[in-house]
Amino acid sequence: MNDAVEEITVPPVKRTRVSAKKRAEMTLQQERAAPAVHANRQYETWDEADIHAEASKPWLRPSSLDAPPPRNGFAQRWIRVGSFGKDDPTNTSRKFREGWRPRPSSTVDPKYHSPNISQGKWAGCIGVEGMILCEMPEKIREKRNAHYMAKTQKVTDAIATDLQNESRPGMPITQERTSKVVKNVKIAED
Repeated sequence: MNDAVEEITVPPVKRTRVSAKKRAEMTLQQERAAPAVHANRQYETWDEADIHAEASKPWLRPSSLDAPPPRNGFAQRWIRVGSFGKDDPTNTSRKFREGWRPRPSSTVDPKYHSPNISQGKWAGCIGVEGMILCEMPEKIREKRNAHYMAKTQKVTDAIATDLQNESRPGMPITQERTSKVVKNVKIAED
C-alpha cells in the first residue's frame, strides 16, 4: 500500500484595505440587489423621509412614563402595581377603591404608540415598569379632590386654633404666608 500525500499549494490571498465609505457603499449595493422581504417596515422607507424636519425639533429627555392623551371626560394617572418584581396589592386596591380603573390599550388611537402589557394579570392594559395607566371620570375626580381639600383645610384650621390658644399675651401668633423677623436691638452709642 502506497500512502502518498499530495501537496497542494494555495496562492496567498491579497488583502486590500477598503475605506469605511467604500464598505458602506458595497453593503448598500448588496442590500439593494437582495429581494425586499419586509418592504413595509419603517426603517426601509427612511430614504424618503425628511430627516431635516426632525432635526429642527428641540431635544427632550425621554420619559418611560409618557402617556397618551386622556379620553374626553376622564382624568388619568400612573398607579404602582408592583416594585422590585413583587406585586403591590395594597396600593392597587386602595387606588381602585378611590375610583381609578386600568385604561385598556384598545382605547388609544393606533397612531399613538403606548406601552402595552401583553401577558399576566394586567394584559390588555397600558403599563410599564410596575406601573399601569389608570383613569377616572372627571366628575368623580373633582369630588375626590374636594374631599381631600376639605380634610386639609380642617387640619389647617385646627393648627391655627391651637397656635392662638398657646400664644402669650402681647405676642399673638398669626398665620401669614410670609415670614418676617421682628427684634428690638439696642445700638451702642460710641
